[in-house]
Order: sequence, then C-alpha cells, then structure tokens
Amino acid sequence: MFQPSAGSDESRNRSTVAALLMTADALLFLDLQAMLREFGVGVTPVNSVREAVAMIYAVGDVGYVLLDVRMPAVADGSLLAALDEWSLHRQGAVALIATSPDDAWVERLRSGAIDDIVPLTADASTWRARLGIMQRSRSMHLELEERRATAQAEMERDPVTDAFSREMMLRLLFRETDRVQRLRGELSLMSFALEGFDLWIEELGRQVCDGLLREVVARAGRTLRSYDLLGRVGQHAFLAALPGCSPANARRLAERMRIEMFDKLFVVRNERGDCAGVELNAVFAVTPSMGRSPLVVLREVEQLLDEARSFRNASLPSPGNCEPPRGAKLANMFLLPVQDSGREGFRWLG
Repeated sequence: MFQPSAGSDESRNRSTVAALLMTADALLFLDLQAMLREFGVGVTPVNSVREAVAMIYAVGDVGYVLLDVRMPAVADGSLLAALDEWSLHRQGAVALIATSPDDAWVERLRSGAIDDIVPLTADASTWRARLGIMQRSRSMHLELEERRATAQAEMERDPVTDAFSREMMLRLLFRETDRVQRLRGELSLMSFALEGFDLWIEELGRQVCDGLLREVVARAGRTLRSYDLLGRVGQHAFLAALPGCSPANARRLAERMRIEMFDKLFVVRNERGDCAGVELNAVFAVTPSMGRSPLVVLREVEQLLDEARSFRNASLPSPGNCEPPRGAKLANMFLLPVQDSGREGFRWLG
C-alpha cells in the first residue's frame, strides 16, 4: 500500500478541502495529488476500510472520498457499507475511479450511494469539471435532505403547539401497544378538548389563540411525566398516552390536570397590546388500551369525549361532579366535565 509522505502532509495543511483516496497505485496517487492541489484539494491516502472511516471522523470536513475500484474493499462494496452512517450526514462527495464501471456501480450512482464515476485516465481538465459537478450534486442533495427533514418534522409535530401530530401519535401508539402486548403492562389514553374556543378566536384573533394553545400544551407538559406522550389530534383536542398508567391513576391524573391547567387564568395580549385574562374550559375522557389496536382505542376515547361534551351541555354539573352519563361502562371510561363559565371567563387585567 502507498504510504503518505512529508510532502503530502504539507500540501494537506495548506489545502482548504480534504480528499481521501483509497488506492494501491502510487502513480495514481501522485498524479491526483498534483492535479487536485491546483483546486485547493489535499489528497490523503487510506489503506483500509477502518482507516477510511477513522479518517473521516477525525478530519471531519471531508470534501471528497475517491475510491479506486481495483481495491478489494471497494470492489465488493464493503467500504460503502461501512460509510453508510457517515453518508447519511455527509457534506462531501463520493467518487469511484474506474476504467469501465459495471452495471452494479452505475446503479449505485443512480441510487445516490456514490456521486460520480471518473475514468482512470482522466486528465486535469476532466477532474476540474467532475469536481465541480460533484460539488453541485452534493449541494443539491443536501438541500433536498434538508427539505425532507423539514417536511418530516412538520409531519411529526403540530406547527402551532409543537405537540406530536395526530399521525405521529398513531405511530407512537402502535409502538407502545406492541410493548404492552409483549410485557403485559398497562397503557391508558387521556384526551381533553377545549370548549367554546371558537368564541375566543372571534374575540381575540387567531394569533392570540394560537398562543393560548401553546400555553395549554406547556401546562399539560408540566403535569405529565417525562415519558408520557402528548399530541394534538383535533382543532382544539389533545391526546396523552400514559405508559404504565392504570385507568384509576389516569383518572386521578386527569383531575389533577384539570385543576393545574384550567383553574388559573391564561394571560394574553391582544393586537393593541392590552393584557387580558382568559378562563378556558375543557372536557376530559380516559380509557385503557388493554393491548387493543390503537385505532380502536383512539376511536373509543374520541367517542367518550363526545359523550362528555353532550353530558356537560345537558346537565352542566359542578366541577366536583365526575359521575358518567347513564349507561357508561366504568371499567372502560371516565368522563370529567368541567363547568362552563362562558363569557364570564374573560376579563381585562389592570
């Protein structure tokens, strides 16, 4: 294997971009070193898969990884496999140096595993053009990856409250349900919905009410445990998944959340900067998972929430009255209506 010389170290120190080259051909290394030095690229030889991976993490900002297809670790794909983790986050380009690449390497190029295939006989002008193409290709790839990550984050999180989205909550519930089935543990779902919130939107505006929703999520997060899951599953409805929590404990937690979240005014400012105190109202529903499909459990807790609304609107019980409506199955449900104080829950603060 070709070993680096003192001269190559010096050129690397002066270079602005690092390139790693795996090859057993000393003449190829010297030719590339001379050509790429003109472009501010310093070439460092690597002699094994382990050394290549170690150098990438040690150097950090590697602009290019150049692979001679005649090397066994390159030809059998083991180097690319070892670089998979780095490739997911890499800033630099991977290029194959080959006389005539076979179909397998062309397919890797199409799939994005490598960024270019450069002829073994390429001269300086060809390398200049190829480096520019690889750089632009890598920049486009990074931009696409950034957009994909942003889109993925938007799918996972509600953009207003930063709670999990409904779709993400379902994915997490499937994971937690699998765990319940394996370990024969407990999992409870608690849902709560804000009542009369559309009136506040009319009174205070959408932007102020978005702030109210964020404060609701913040207060809920301070009450829930660190490993509980909270998502926004409707316009004004939220769902908490409580791993390891029995229905009885979930009911107690719901009552505690009702007190700690809604017994204190929510302080907001309107567009004119006036400070106001808002008293929000909510209904709660709790149901156990019992290892059932998350889709079934989610439909059940949403149905219970609708029943809680109907029961609250029909009877308007006092805050301490937690009796479920007639026909409720106590083993599977718990309704916690909150008394509606209507427009009296809003007042300007001095």
